[in-house]
Amino acid sequence: MSDSDKSLFRYRLIAPLLDPDLKRGDVRELLSAAAERTHILPDGREVKLSYETIRSWYKRYKKHGFESLKNKSRADRGKSRAVPEGVIQKA
Repeated sequence: MSDSDKSLFRYRLIAPLLDPDLKRGDVRELLSAAAERTHILPDGREVKLSYETIRSWYKRYKKHGFESLKNKSRADRGKSRAVPEGVIQKA
């Protein structure tokens, strides 16, 4: 599944929350309803998403736009997280 597919999935999920006429309570209700449903990812897998996950996508989108819905690379990508760097150096 590409980053574009993931971003579009996330956008489609939060799109109803972006209606400018919604009240704060309406947003909470829509978030709760979305968290209760099973969603089908672009690759066909079914997932349940937490309220906080959906809320974080919504907040990121509101603050930073569509680009914020893309996956971010880990800062420690390619480095072992299980073995301390000092131990690796000694080996």
